[in-house]
Amino acid sequence: MSKGVLYTMTLSLLSVALLSIAVLFIQHSTAAESRHVELSFTQKIIDIDSSIQSSFAEAIRLRNTTHVVMTNKSMTIYERLPTNYNTLDNILEDLETSIDSDISIVNVSTHIYNSTTIYNQTHAVILQPLNITYEHLSDSNVRIKQNSAVTGYNITFRTTGSISGCSQSITEGTISFEMVALGGGANCTVVNPSVSTASISFSVSGSPVNITIDATGQIDIQSSATIQSEITTYFGEMHDIPYAEVPILIQITDPSFYFVKEGYVRVW
Repeated sequence: MSKGVLYTMTLSLLSVALLSIAVLFIQHSTAAESRHVELSFTQKIIDIDSSIQSSFAEAIRLRNTTHVVMTNKSMTIYERLPTNYNTLDNILEDLETSIDSDISIVNVSTHIYNSTTIYNQTHAVILQPLNITYEHLSDSNVRIKQNSAVTGYNITFRTTGSISGCSQSITEGTISFEMVALGGGANCTVVNPSVSTASISFSVSGSPVNITIDATGQIDIQSSATIQSEITTYFGEMHDIPYAEVPILIQITDPSFYFVKEGYVRVW
């Protein structure tokens, strides 16, 4: 092989090598730029979601009549019954409208939960990750829905009215139950280490209060009297840190990245 041919081949191979290196640099640069765009987009979504979550959580904590305290074994909900959510609903409606109109990729819904339940009708509180749900069937009627994780209930009612007509009907089972109603005159107390079903009733200055537990462990409380309620739900000890959310749906969608994020508002 002549020196000229060898020299030409060497130059050709060197050119191919340099071209390959250039292609690699371009590919790396493109991949790095793409990765940077993805990270920036992800951070943008996190910031938007966090800001919306904070806005709703603050409004609910300040204006809500329901307050929640949790441990890794229990959830306690404090509120007055009957309750009234009109002021809160108006604030959340305005907040929802403002966010939906200002941020095009965001859709907030206080009206649809699991396609059937409306938040501003139930004002539910959901303990996660166990999905224990406390909801309002009406201003005077609350329910803790059936959940196999529930092991017991402890309820305290306080009222300035006169308590009378305390009665109970209980069948034995596996759920612990304790209730005390404190008011003027006589109190109403029920303590049972294990129930399957229960029905308790009393009156506050003539207005009825009824508590029922059905065979699934679901509990319903209905009060026509004005009372301060403290309702504790017990469950098996969790290793995860519990948190409470409300079923206000925040949906963030960006078609340019084929991205959809959905979640509820975490409040407590």
